Amino acid sequence: MVAPPSKLIRHPDYATVERTVRERNDELRERHGAHHIGVSKKYRRGKRLPETCVTFYVKRKGKDVKAEPVPKHLELSYESGVRGRQAATDVCAIGWREPAGFEMRGGDLVIAGDGETGTVGLVFRQGASDFFLTNAHVATDPGAPPGRIRVRARSGRTVHGVVQRMDDLTAPLVMSDAALVRVPANSVTPKRFHGTELALDSCGEVANNDPRKFYYVAEDFVHVLRWRASIPAATPIRIDGHLLRYAGFHAFDVTFGRCRPGHSGAVVFCASQRGLTAVGLLFGGIQATNEVWVFPVRLALAQMGVDPDSLAGQAET
Repeated sequence: MVAPPSKLIRHPDYATVERTVRERNDELRERHGAHHIGVSKKYRRGKRLPETCVTFYVKRKGKDVKAEPVPKHLELSYESGVRGRQAATDVCAIGWREPAGFEMRGGDLVIAGDGETGTVGLVFRQGASDFFLTNAHVATDPGAPPGRIRVRARSGRTVHGVVQRMDDLTAPLVMSDAALVRVPANSVTPKRFHGTELALDSCGEVANNDPRKFYYVAEDFVHVLRWRASIPAATPIRIDGHLLRYAGFHAFDVTFGRCRPGHSGAVVFCASQRGLTAVGLLFGGIQATNEVWVFPVRLALAQMGVDPDSLAGQAET
């Protein structure tokens, strides 16, 4: 009996494509020489097309690459076990520079005990205490206990903080890179950001193929973002000299501004008539292609023992 031809699905359900990537991630990366694999829209000559595809991010393209060519289509893994349906693939060259955490450097806002710097993310108040959210790798190097933290405020004031809780970056698979830092009472203006008069109204999520315009603030500059891809499975990223495996994040193109080391810890948000909705915590990316990588902010807050919905209504002028 001859098997029926495979059916190409132009707009497969994102959950199905992500399941396919998770199940075959290591095998596909090794076979086709990909650094990481994502789920995104297809691009042709820089133009974004409507088809949803499995995207192979490689360091370079070409017939001389010592890996199997990426197939034009990839069979989808359905929960029901249905076979024979395929999604299109795409290949994107990221260059020879490895994706890396935007390590802390002098001159930015958060200053760790070793003198490296990063960015303050979300600031808020609980009871009589003030806190801010940033990355665990901003607070310390992977596997090292955190030291004291300083924040160089825009006014020139220096505020000292203590890490209350942070994610374990020595885990086999890192699904969140967050640290909660406590600072003295009345040190922050809750849920306010430089560069915008709007205050944080809520914490939300990022959807696959999210059409909204996103922002983050670093170095007193408001960067503008566009959703590019979801990265559901293990992806190598170099953090403070350690090669770690991260998963479960989104990639965004920076359409206005330039990402660079020192931006780790920034909160990604979008705007509405009611105010700002925080959706992500920036932890790294690919500077050469002006792309940032972002974990869900609700997950980051929950990991820190903070109910994201409890932050509503805290803004002060």
